[in-house]
Amino acid sequence: SDEKDIAIWAYLPNPMYRRGRTYEFADYLGSKYNVEVRTKPLHPGQKFDYISQRDFIEMWSRCAFHFNMDPSDIHPGNQIMQTAAVGCLNIGGLNEAHSIMYPETATCDETVLEKKFVEYLNDENKRFEAIQYAWNKLNEIYSFKSVINQINQIYGELG
Repeated sequence: SDEKDIAIWAYLPNPMYRRGRTYEFADYLGSKYNVEVRTKPLHPGQKFDYISQRDFIEMWSRCAFHFNMDPSDIHPGNQIMQTAAVGCLNIGGLNEAHSIMYPETATCDETVLEKKFVEYLNDENKRFEAIQYAWNKLNEIYSFKSVINQINQIYGELG
């Protein structure tokens, strides 16, 4: 929507092994397609979580695109749930939530991701459809109502 800046947020999780090529890929696409790339400032010796969660969300939630090239397929993807909640389009990564909410971009294959990025960059309707899909999946699977229903179903199967 026009509420988002056409900008890329390059997201890094704390563990080094989960960062993949997020910064490199975001910088490459940002330069090639003239899209601003934003990051959380990190300085040597500084704690990784030096700002509040609210301040952090305010930093990236204005960006239309959220890059997260996390190659781990054993993590749930909590950050991705947040992107769906604020209407950002996630690009990249293999966490569980990536494949559920952003199936077209749940990969670390840069050729595939560049093609999808360009499609979303050039077609606002495609971008909105992907954001709407993520929002619907977020609510279908992770909402309080959905979780309560899942607990009740498990309880019913046990009893």
